[in-house]
Amino acid sequence: MRSVVKTILFVGAFSCVSMVASAQNNKTAMKPWFQALSPVDREVITELLAENAQIELKDYDIVQSKEEFVESLDVWEDAIENGSIAFKIDEDASSEENITTKVCYKFPSNELMTIETFMFDDGMIIKSIQETIADDCSDF
Repeated sequence: MRSVVKTILFVGAFSCVSMVASAQNNKTAMKPWFQALSPVDREVITELLAENAQIELKDYDIVQSKEEFVESLDVWEDAIENGSIAFKIDEDASSEENITTKVCYKFPSNELMTIETFMFDDGMIIKSIQETIADDCSDF
């Protein structure tokens, strides 16, 4: 009986450690994601997105597949040229499977602040939802 209890405690502890490690791995994916958006690094973006990933741009009522998103990077590359991106993880709104970020996009002629939520499965981004929350980054 005592060995059964030890086994149950070990499995429980291992599960907790695994959940924390999973959340940490998902959080560490955010830095390469945003770095790959400026300048555009299609290889990194492709590696971070699951094959069935969806990118939802709420402001435009658009949902793109991984392939469509990667194809659209030509337009994005022109838009972000000479710009910058900064992000912060919202710890209160994030969980093991979902990471929520506040993002400041500084373009040559304007700024934009968004809230972006990333959903993960097995360390890969399966969904990204982006929505503008301000036309400048003054509250960043």
